[in-house]
Amino acid sequence: IDRTAPSVVSTLPTTGATIVVPIDQVRVTLRDVGAGVDGEKSTVRLAGPNGFVAGDLTFSLPAPSQAGEATLIYTLRQPFSAEGTDDGMYEIIVEPVDKAGNAMVAPLRFPFTYTTKAPGVVSSTPEDGATLNNALESVSVTLQDNSGVGLDFTPSQMTLIGPNGPVNGRLENDGVR
Repeated sequence: IDRTAPSVVSTLPTTGATIVVPIDQVRVTLRDVGAGVDGEKSTVRLAGPNGFVAGDLTFSLPAPSQAGEATLIYTLRQPFSAEGTDDGMYEIIVEPVDKAGNAMVAPLRFPFTYTTKAPGVVSSTPEDGATLNNALESVSVTLQDNSGVGLDFTPSQMTLIGPNGPVNGRLENDGVR
């Protein structure tokens, strides 16, 4: 007897991702080793800063080698804007159901961030184009978050170019996002 709800194998966008290009759909792959995924009763919704995002849900049945899996595709009625009006935190909300009627007690939530606005440089020390006569021990840059979702320092980089090319150094941040 099957008493277990389907599980989520993957989402696209992935959990915790930061997306910087417009999207027009989200995908959720479900797996159920018992009765199989009920693609008609399972639901996917997308919640964002302005409430639920309008879209249409379809599902695809698995290839024979992936029996027990189904991919739910939530196609947005309006793709995300590249102009920043849709920037913010989003959640893919999934309610999987299998053909035996098993469902989760509560919806599963998978957050991601959509942002099209790059951070800006507010100031730098020394100032851009400055000529220095003394030894330089450090360079600092103050950044501004233009997206409203915070700064991600992990992929951030800064390059100091001297008269002989790039200068080696250690990149640090104050942790303020």
